[in-house]
Amino acid sequence: MYIDKKILIVDDSPIVRRLISTMLVNEGYRYVEMVENGREAIIFLNEKKVDLILLDYNMPEMNGEEVLNYIKEHYPDVIVIMLSDQTDRNVVISLMRKADDYIVKAEIEKLKGELLHVFNRCFGYQELKTKNKELMDKLSQRNKKLEEEIQMARKLQREIFPDKIESSAAFSIYVLTKPCHTVGGDFFDIVRLDPGHIGIFLGDICGHGMQAALLSFTLANAFKAAIKSNEKISAQKTVMILNSLLVKQFPAGSFAAGSYLVLSEQDSVISFSGAFETPLLYYALKGEINQLTNGNIAYLGLVDNQMVRIDESMIQLKKGEKVFVFTDGLVEVKNAKHERFSVGKIAEILKNHPDESIKTICNTLYSEVKKYSNNIIYDDITIIGIERK
Repeated sequence: MYIDKKILIVDDSPIVRRLISTMLVNEGYRYVEMVENGREAIIFLNEKKVDLILLDYNMPEMNGEEVLNYIKEHYPDVIVIMLSDQTDRNVVISLMRKADDYIVKAEIEKLKGELLHVFNRCFGYQELKTKNKELMDKLSQRNKKLEEEIQMARKLQREIFPDKIESSAAFSIYVLTKPCHTVGGDFFDIVRLDPGHIGIFLGDICGHGMQAALLSFTLANAFKAAIKSNEKISAQKTVMILNSLLVKQFPAGSFAAGSYLVLSEQDSVISFSGAFETPLLYYALKGEINQLTNGNIAYLGLVDNQMVRIDESMIQLKKGEKVFVFTDGLVEVKNAKHERFSVGKIAEILKNHPDESIKTICNTLYSEVKKYSNNIIYDDITIIGIERK
């Protein structure tokens, strides 16, 4: 099976060299070379290709272990089978750890069968290693290509997010977004609707990684189209238009959660609509934290508007009051006991930082999530904080 492999016999005994060489040639091996000591073996190796070396241990000038060390350092892919009548247990163990196999030379009558058995085993193992290396190289190339594609997607995805946070005379706005992979499925946009209104959208594509990132482009374009199509500044109307577009543009079975808020700077009213997976948290001046939803959970892009009810709610903020909206990645992280980081825990953190800025609070929430999960986060996290100035 392996008769085309190149064999080198290294032994100071001419009788042993001839005996082994004759055995191998009679078995069909076509390339069998012989040298009588370690120095000649190294010279031979430096000049010619060898697949397997039968290496004697007891040789003058340079013993087998010294030659073995040289081969494994300079030619690690060459198979080395030690031939020795050593009885020192420590020497044998040392050789077996370094060499690919070990044959007791003293049992000369059994040498032929032992040689062929060890050859087949070592060549088979080497063949398996070679195939595994080829597969790993292919996998590495694929991973490199995928990484390049991910980096490109990340670069493109950055372009769909706003370059800067829209300034407002009535509200402070802060956004923290952390993808769990190089690219993610969270998307947000903040747009100036007219001189007195700001629109804030936070979307979360179902799924993670590259597929979710690609769908986030569709979501971003659909949101921009919905804003342009809505002549009235209405959170509800915008979400309804957005849902209709996504039903047509998303692949079957794909969907997104989304929250859309319209900030009215004149009267400090926030109207909101969407498909809520997580509630808005309203931090009132009295220290109360209310969970706000429309009472209706309907993912965007699954079914058309005739089959879902999309409502609109509104609140009026007083100076210093805050609203936080976030994707479910914030509440779905788990600790070592597989307990989730709940909305209640978020509310507790908010209560413990009543006078902090929304930027500090958002970053504190993320730090607490990382600590809670021991930095093991499997979903994208985006937090948007809004405070009435």
